[in-house]
Amino acid sequence: MASHLIETSEEDSFLAVARYIGDLLAEGQTYTALADTPGTNFSTKCEALLAAGEYSKLLDQFVAQIELLFNKISDKADLDCCLDIVVLTVPRIPEGEWASAAAKVTTAVTSQVDSHAEKRLSCLTDLFNAIPDATVQYSVLLDTLSYAKKANLVGLLAPVVKASAEEWAKEWKLNVADQRTLFFACADILRLSKKKKAGPLDAYKLTLKALSTFQGANTAELAAVKDVAAEAVADFIRFPELFQFDLLEAEAVAQLHNDKQHGPLHELLTMLLTSSNVKGLEAFSKQHGDVLKSVGVSYEDILAKGRILALLSLASQSQVLSFAAIRESLALEEGQEEAFVIRASGNKLLEARIDQLRRVVTVSKIAHQTFTSAQWEQLRGQLAAWKENVWSVKDLVNTQKDDGLSRGVPTSAPVRA
Repeated sequence: MASHLIETSEEDSFLAVARYIGDLLAEGQTYTALADTPGTNFSTKCEALLAAGEYSKLLDQFVAQIELLFNKISDKADLDCCLDIVVLTVPRIPEGEWASAAAKVTTAVTSQVDSHAEKRLSCLTDLFNAIPDATVQYSVLLDTLSYAKKANLVGLLAPVVKASAEEWAKEWKLNVADQRTLFFACADILRLSKKKKAGPLDAYKLTLKALSTFQGANTAELAAVKDVAAEAVADFIRFPELFQFDLLEAEAVAQLHNDKQHGPLHELLTMLLTSSNVKGLEAFSKQHGDVLKSVGVSYEDILAKGRILALLSLASQSQVLSFAAIRESLALEEGQEEAFVIRASGNKLLEARIDQLRRVVTVSKIAHQTFTSAQWEQLRGQLAAWKENVWSVKDLVNTQKDDGLSRGVPTSAPVRA
C-alpha cells in the first residue's frame, strides 16, 4: 500500500489513523452499495467515537488492531505514526482511567516477542513518557522491563536504567515494597546487559539498595530474598574491585548465618570483612572448596582480596603500622608489604605515608570495609565530641567578647571618616 499519513491537527491525526486502519481492514474486500466492509465499519465507528470525545472506546478500537498494524504496515514512518496515535490516545482519556487504559496498550503490544520486538519496546517507552502520572509510569516501566527481558533487548534499556533507577524511586515517592520491586527489576536488566558502562557491577549495587529495605521485614519476606542476598554476597566476593560491604549486619544478609546452604558463604564474608589477618582463609578453602567453586573464585583470588581487607582492618585499629605487623597479618614474605599498601592506596581505600627508614606505615585516612553497629557507635561518639568542642569554642569566644565589653575594649576596628 502506497498511502501515507499527513498530520494536520490532533483530531485529524486520530481520524487519519482510524481511516488508515480501516483501509488495512478493507484490503481484498469488495465495496458494494448495499454492504459495508469491515474497514468502512471500523472507520465509521471511530469517527463517531472521536466526534463524541469517547477516547476510551476509541482506544479499545485501536488496541484491537495492534497486531494488524505490526503485520500489515511495512513503511516505518507509517507504523511509527500509527503507534504514536495509539499511545497519545491514553492521556486523552479521563485521568482516573489512565491505569486501565495503559494496561490495555501494554498487554496488546507485548503479546508477541518474535515480531517487531524493538518497535514494540519503543512503543512502550513512548507510553511511559506520554503519561504524567507516577503510579501509571511505574506500572508501565515494570511491563517495559519485563518485555525487554523476554525479547532479549535489555541492552537498549540498560543505560537509562543505570542512570535513572534511584531517581525514579525518589521522584515517584515509592513505598518500601515498590522500591524493592523497582530495584530488583532494574538490577535484572543490568545483570543481563552486555553494555560496558552498565552491567553486573551496577546490578549488584541496586540489589544492595533493595536488600537494605528489608530491615524490620517479617520472616516470610526475608526468606523470599535469601537466595538474592546470597548472590549479592557472592558478587562481593567475586568482583576483585569490591572491598566495601555495608550490609553485613542487615537482616536480609544476617539470615544467611544459620542457613544450611548459605551459611559457609556468610562465614567467608564475615571472615573477609572483620578479620585483621588471613590465616583462616586457607583452612576455609580446604574445608569449603565447593563454596569457592560455586562463587567462581580460586583460593589465590580470595587470598589477594583478603589481604587488602585485612590491611584495612589492621589500619582501623592503629594509625601507625609496622612492616612486621603488616607482614604477619597478611602472611607476606619480607619486602611485599609496600606493594599491598600501594595497591590499597591506588584503590582509594586508604591514604598513608610509607617510612622506609623506620619501616612503618602511617595511615591518615581509611575506608571501612563494612559499617557495623560498632562503627556507628564510634561515629556517634566522634560527632558528640566534635559537637562538644564546637560549643566549648563558642563559649570561649562569647566569654572573651563579654570581658572585652566590660573593660571598654572595642570588639571591632573603629571606622575612620
